[in-house]
Amino acid sequence: MVELFPVIKSVLTDPKIIFTAVVCVILMNFASFVARYRKKLPKKQVKKLYRQTQEKSSGSGENSDGTNEGGGDSV
Repeated sequence: MVELFPVIKSVLTDPKIIFTAVVCVILMNFASFVARYRKKLPKKQVKKLYRQTQEKSSGSGENSDGTNEGGGDSV
């Protein structure tokens, strides 16, 4: 049992073991990132959808080209 501690200390302080452990941790973090990655929608598309829903819900009697549906003069 007395001879076990110096062996463990020499193994844990070996630069090859430390480097291998760091590389394994980095690879595992990257693998978990890839597994949980979700693609985000572009912001332009979200704004477009928001504007389209506003135009549909406004119902001001005006066409998309800026003319009134009633045919009367707007001042």
